[in-house]
Amino acid sequence: MKLVKRILTLASNHIGTMLFAVFGIIGASVLNLVAPALLRRFTASIQDIGTLTKKALFIYAGALVAAYLIRAICRGIQLGVAHIAAWQFVAELTLKVYDKLEQLSMRYYQNKQTGELMSRVLNDTRQFEVLIAHSVPDMVSNLLLVIGVAVMMFTINVRLALITLIPVPIVILASVAYSKIVAPMFRLNSRVYGELSGVMQDNLTGMKEIQAFAKEESEHDKMVANCRWYGKVNIRANLANAVFTPGIELLTSIGTVIVVLFGGMLVLDGRMNVADIVGFIMYLSLFYSPLA
Repeated sequence: MKLVKRILTLASNHIGTMLFAVFGIIGASVLNLVAPALLRRFTASIQDIGTLTKKALFIYAGALVAAYLIRAICRGIQLGVAHIAAWQFVAELTLKVYDKLEQLSMRYYQNKQTGELMSRVLNDTRQFEVLIAHSVPDMVSNLLLVIGVAVMMFTINVRLALITLIPVPIVILASVAYSKIVAPMFRLNSRVYGELSGVMQDNLTGMKEIQAFAKEESEHDKMVANCRWYGKVNIRANLANAVFTPGIELLTSIGTVIVVLFGGMLVLDGRMNVADIVGFIMYLSLFYSPLA
């Protein structure tokens, strides 16, 4: 929590810009729910041929175009404004870190590699762009989307909605396991990259000395060890990701199977119509995509 408070304090100058981005997030999330609702009503109209006219077709088409257009505008606001706030914050933070390094004593730099410090100043601060422009907006957008879609699914059919939520606890447990097992591997990748950058920077800076004292072979051996370790940690993290990600996607697809099976039975029993099933499947894909 202390880290979050410090970040919010540092980013306080950009709160207004970020709130404007939130407006785009809310708009895009709400409009994501409009298209399935329109297509559900359109499907119901097709079933009842008497209620479907050419005028109604143009109305449905126009409403879909308007919904998609406004959603695109909201997404543009979200992405553009969030990146403005993010990069302004990254620039300020990079300068603050540099100013702090200037204040440190000469003793601090005795056992520090130039490349590693550069990686901290430039690469580590750059990661806040991902947090501000991607992670936080995506989290807010996904939360709003999941809540909105859940409400719409329960509106269509409570029993079917409850049944399709069966995989959710398993998906959440898998996501928690991912954050504890796979995410730390990618953090290790960043640390190893910083170490490799430090060695590379020092060797390139002191290449004349390496050549003058015929240390090429020994420095080559050091680089071999660092490069192999860098490749190994990246391969390990991506292999773990290759196991977890498809597994979570498989779990989320079970919801669609449940809708086809139990929803189909409800249609055969006359307790649901085809339009509701179509709308339900569309909402379900929106519901599980953030969880996956």
